[in-house]
Amino acid sequence: MCSSNGFFFFVLFSTPCFALSVSSGTQIEASASQSLVRRQESDLARVFGESIKLHRVDHTRPGAHIISKFRLNTSVGQKHLKIPKQLILTGPFASMREVFQHRGDLRLMGVTQELHVRYFNNTECHAYLEEYMPLLVKFYNKQRHGAYKGDICRTAILAREGGFYVDLDMQLVAPLLDLVDDETTFMTAKSGTEGCLNAIIAASPGNLVMLNTLAEMEKWFQYEHDENELLGPVTMQRGLENTLAAECPEKNWSTVRGQFKCGANNAVRLFQEQHLPNCEQWGSTLCPSMRARSGFEGQKYALFDLPHNHGVQITHPSAEDIALNEQVFIGWPRFEGCDGWGCGLTDHPDVPYGEVSHHYYNGKKSKKSVTVDWVKNHMHIAN
Repeated sequence: MCSSNGFFFFVLFSTPCFALSVSSGTQIEASASQSLVRRQESDLARVFGESIKLHRVDHTRPGAHIISKFRLNTSVGQKHLKIPKQLILTGPFASMREVFQHRGDLRLMGVTQELHVRYFNNTECHAYLEEYMPLLVKFYNKQRHGAYKGDICRTAILAREGGFYVDLDMQLVAPLLDLVDDETTFMTAKSGTEGCLNAIIAASPGNLVMLNTLAEMEKWFQYEHDENELLGPVTMQRGLENTLAAECPEKNWSTVRGQFKCGANNAVRLFQEQHLPNCEQWGSTLCPSMRARSGFEGQKYALFDLPHNHGVQITHPSAEDIALNEQVFIGWPRFEGCDGWGCGLTDHPDVPYGEVSHHYYNGKKSKKSVTVDWVKNHMHIAN
C-alpha cells in the first residue's frame, strides 16, 4: 500500500507505481494499470465513495480488442458532453478489491481512461443518503432487497451530481462515453420486460428525470404497491413519464425511442433491451456460442439503439436483419457466463417481468404530495 499527504492508494496488481496528478495537485503513487484512491475525510467536506481510474490500456489482456460496429447517430458531436465524466458503481462488496474478483476488466463495462469511477458499498450509500437525502435513509435501512438499496443509492447520487451508472453485471461493446452526445441530458434503455432498464443510466446534474424518479421513490415507500413491481424500473419510467407530461406532452412512453428533445432544456436518449428469440440464429456477434448454449434465459437479451423500431422481434432473421442489428448493437445487460438473475453480484436480485405477474400503477394515492421542488429542497439542489 502506498500513501502520500493524507491519501491512501491500494495496489491491486504487481506492477510498478508511477506518479498520478489528482485534482488537488497532490502527487500520489498509482499502478501502471488501474489504481484505487481513497481520500480521507476532512473538516471541510467528505468525499463519498471509493475511486478508481483506468490509466493505461493493456492490449495484451483478454477483451482489449473488442470490435464494435456501433456509431452513435448524432448531428452535434461528442466533445462537449453535458454528462459529467464519472461512473457510479454500487454493490454489496466491501471494496473495489472485491469487485475486481468478480469483474476484473472494467473496459467490458464501457469504462475508458476519461471516466472517474466511484464505487459505493452499502456503508457509503448510507452515508451519502444521510448527508443529502436523509428522508430516504429509513427506507434504505429497511431494505432487505439488495437491488433496491442500489436503486435508491444510484438515483440519489446521479440526481445530485450527474454522471453515468451501470450495473456490475453489464457487458458493453461500446464505451459509455460513445452512448451520449453534446445535447444528451438523460440516457437509459427501455427494459425488454418492465419499465426503464435502470441498469444503465446517464444524467446531467440536477436532471429533471432523475429528480422525478426520486419523487416517485418517495411515493413508492409512502403507500402499498404491488409486490411484483420492481422499484428501480417502475419509478424511473414514472419519472420519465412525468417529465414528458410536463416538458413535451406531445410525446408518450409507448412511442418514444432514440434521442429526442423534451422542452427547452432536456434531450433524452433511450436505447432498447430486446430478447433474442432463437438466439443462436443471430450470429456470433449478437449471440456468441456460450450465450447460445446457456440455459439461463437472461443471457438471451441484448441492447440496441433502435430509433426506427427495427427491432429483433424476428424469429428467423435474414443476413440483412443480422447486419442491420449488429450496427446498432451496444452490448448485453449481463456478462457472458452469468447463470442467474443478479449474476451473484447482489443480494436478493430483481426478478424481471415475465418471471412474475405484472401490475403497474395500482391507483392508490400518496398521503402527501411529493414533487421535484420537494426533492430539490431536501437535497439542496439549486433551481
